[in-house]
Amino acid sequence: MSLKRKRNVGLVGIVGLAAVLLMTAWTVMADYDYEQGIIWTPPEQEESIAGAWILSWPPAPEFGLTQPLIVQETLTPLDPSGNRLLLRNTEFNAPNVPPSTEPMYNYSWSDFVGVAVKTGRNTYEYRAYAYVQHYDGTDRGKIVAYGVMTGKTELVDRDHRYDSELYVTYYGPDSDVNPANGFPDEGAQPLVVFGPLEGQWFERVRLMPGPELPPPPEG
Repeated sequence: MSLKRKRNVGLVGIVGLAAVLLMTAWTVMADYDYEQGIIWTPPEQEESIAGAWILSWPPAPEFGLTQPLIVQETLTPLDPSGNRLLLRNTEFNAPNVPPSTEPMYNYSWSDFVGVAVKTGRNTYEYRAYAYVQHYDGTDRGKIVAYGVMTGKTELVDRDHRYDSELYVTYYGPDSDVNPANGFPDEGAQPLVVFGPLEGQWFERVRLMPGPELPPPPEG
């Protein structure tokens, strides 16, 4: 087996194992009763999906999820109509991944950044991209995989949205050649595809009152 082939197999193992654990945890947590405490009231009028959103799953140690998994997303309008929005997706407390070909601290995952487009009264579709970098101590890092996340979301009431048909696809470093523009080339073969994932409940970050401060001392 050539060195390049060995590196690709190792990369598939690193990316695949991380994604398998995360997606498995997501799938298991999809059975969690997210409707508890949620008043399901379809919006009487179109609401804006713009804003900050949080998704939280309880720990699942059997899948390496030792702390609540937190997903933070922000959606920012790109035009006055609000029909196109910038999407940024950041994950915290992601599952621990057992050692593979080399330590996980040699790799880093960027945020997913992309665009959401309105498709109906309160429905949207989105596509976002992320990059996996490898560090060997001799440079600032090299891109070793491209991540593509696609899915659909529906605003079910003012403060809750439901995501479905989520796919996460990873491509190798040789998938961005012609042109080399930061996107996988058309027709490029993926390293691994995960999905579809159903049942993601996001809650809007609302403006909350600040703490009540004690009165200043007299005198």
